[in-house]
Amino acid sequence: VILNDLVPEDRKEEFNIQENEHRPHKKAKKSGFKFNMGKKTKKNKKQQGQQEDIENTKGKTKKIAWIHNDITNVFGKSLKAKIKKKFDKKIYEKYDTLVFVSKDNLDKFNGMYSNMKLPYETVIQNYIDPDRILKLANLNKEANQLINKGELNIVQISRLVEQKAIERLIKVHTKLIKKGYEHHIYIIGDGPLKGKLERQIMENGVRQSFTLLGAKQNPYPFMKIANAISLFSYFEGYPMVIEEAKILRKYILTTDTAAREVLINYPNCMVVPNDEDGIEKAIRTIIKGNIEKSNKSNDYKYSNDEAINKIVKIIEKKNNENLLKGTKT
Repeated sequence: VILNDLVPEDRKEEFNIQENEHRPHKKAKKSGFKFNMGKKTKKNKKQQGQQEDIENTKGKTKKIAWIHNDITNVFGKSLKAKIKKKFDKKIYEKYDTLVFVSKDNLDKFNGMYSNMKLPYETVIQNYIDPDRILKLANLNKEANQLINKGELNIVQISRLVEQKAIERLIKVHTKLIKKGYEHHIYIIGDGPLKGKLERQIMENGVRQSFTLLGAKQNPYPFMKIANAISLFSYFEGYPMVIEEAKILRKYILTTDTAAREVLINYPNCMVVPNDEDGIEKAIRTIIKGNIEKSNKSNDYKYSNDEAINKIVKIIEKKNNENLLKGTKT
């Protein structure tokens, strides 16, 4: 795919990377800076095609795989998962560089593939456009209509899948409501568990305080209005929604997953044990009003400089290797 807007315009001519023949990612078409960047696929048929694509790529082209999740949880333990693991190992070994979005993901990957001939590895956080997020957050007509500002609101942006532990969150929320801890949780996102979660909400009698809003093209106004942003997942890669919440200077609640790396040096957050007691503690904390003073002192500013510099170094390394081999890049 095309690397979208990560390398400064004045440096693009330095890296005349071979343009691959495959269809570019739809969000990256506008950039002129290109190189092969592989991504893990779900179906064996696609994996086989990906392996052929990698093998057919000319040697001087930089081949990078970006790994966005904790694969020890993604794979599972079934026979099919074991076959997939073995197949993926062959693919990973064909890349020049493996990029992980968190150190936690890198460490768990190396634990799973301890006998693998590893390519160069590094950690690079996801790229985000902060100005775009701040601009979109002000388009809040729909959010003002759907969220009651008179309540204490917690917003979570996530797919309705097992990983995000929304069933567990409904259970904790119900317990707190019964104890008299008034609050409203909004989930923005869609997924295969929607029907099951809707039934659980109805059966628990919390339809008035736990709302599935569905997917939103622009979730940022909802985040801006919220008293806090939560991500109470069982496991994570490097959740961009947490970075986006930081850009909006929101108070953030999260379970102890790789998401904790996103919150290093961020003042307005709470990382709790990954269980029901931890989640209950986090929600009780904001209900008691312990976040107001902290929010007033938040002067966080987001920067992509570190991610850009690391990407440039990867490309420079490959160019230098090509020069030493006498190949033209």
